[in-house]
Amino acid sequence: MTTPSTTAVAISSNRENIALVVQQAPQAYISNRDSASKCTAAGQSLIDEIERTGMTPQLDQQAAAYIEKTRRTIKIMNERRAPLTKLFDAIRAEHTALENAINPSTSDSPAARLQQMRNDYAARLRQQEIARQQAEAARQQAEARRKAYRASIDDDYRQQFHAHLTSQIQAIEAMVEAMTVDTYQQVADALGQITTEFDRFWCPTSAVPLPTLIPAEDAADIRKASLDELMPKFAEQYQFEMTDMIQSSIDRLPSRLQQLRHIAQASAEDAQAARQQMQQRQAEDKAQREAARLQRQAEEARATQMQQQAAQAQSLFAQAKSSGASTTRSAKVSRRIEVSDPQGFLAIFSTWWQREGQNLSVEELAKIMKKQLTFCEALANKQGVEVDGIGVSYVEVVKAR
Repeated sequence: MTTPSTTAVAISSNRENIALVVQQAPQAYISNRDSASKCTAAGQSLIDEIERTGMTPQLDQQAAAYIEKTRRTIKIMNERRAPLTKLFDAIRAEHTALENAINPSTSDSPAARLQQMRNDYAARLRQQEIARQQAEAARQQAEARRKAYRASIDDDYRQQFHAHLTSQIQAIEAMVEAMTVDTYQQVADALGQITTEFDRFWCPTSAVPLPTLIPAEDAADIRKASLDELMPKFAEQYQFEMTDMIQSSIDRLPSRLQQLRHIAQASAEDAQAARQQMQQRQAEDKAQREAARLQRQAEEARATQMQQQAAQAQSLFAQAKSSGASTTRSAKVSRRIEVSDPQGFLAIFSTWWQREGQNLSVEELAKIMKKQLTFCEALANKQGVEVDGIGVSYVEVVKAR
């Protein structure tokens, strides 16, 4: 391989030859110009004769001789200009070698090696950034799953608490509704003995399925944290509502006793009307309490739903951030195809054909597919195997030997 130093030595050690070549260059050009002119004139004269009289065996032999003589003339012309062109090639090679020595596109140049080092460094930074983003996204997704599970657990415990509280209130209502004139004192004593303290050991079994992506120990900690936070609220609400229910029931007992006595002393028709009136008031009081209870539950349900939606949005955001393209500062990221199976080229060609190839002209496709066309033509000429397809035909090309 010619290096800049060896080429420079060769040029500098043959200065006399260089001077001689330069002196001979004008004469070589003149000789080649005269040869080309005479050859062209002779060929045109033969063409005119053939066009005037038509091709004959004698003219065919003259044409073949002319073509052979043209080849010899070209060889002589090449020999005349060879010293000059070789000198130019040597000079051009010297300059090209100097340029290639520092060209970033040359694989072994310092610039190319530095660029590769920068590429490797940028790739390493990008992988680190991707790993960091994936780890952060995984952390956020795990946190979102824990928040969603916590919200579901909170909602489940609230529903079970409300069911428990409702059952206690309904038991008091049933006791009062079942009261008679004879059991008045018993009911009053029973109401006074009902505790308003919520059972601090209350620990229902959650109906929320255990999540598969949260460890069992973490899930247990979440359930415990939920109860630890909700139990004071449950105790406060239980005491408030039970106290209100017990006191309101005790306050209604005297009037209910009077109503029961009135019903017992009244005629059948008046008793029926009084009983219906009492039942109506009881239904209204019960509906009012139930409406207030349902309103509180609806507000808690809305809060839980907002909490779950926030957790879900956080999970989706983390997932989108993890799957998105990572950007590294001062680095351009592109993708290159690597084919590990020959069948992959069929998919590549199919994609190219659908997106671009089918829209090109026959001439453009012929340039692109030149190697494939040459192969198929050789296959037809040597083995007689032809392509059978739409728009494909074979035309004979005759050349004289």
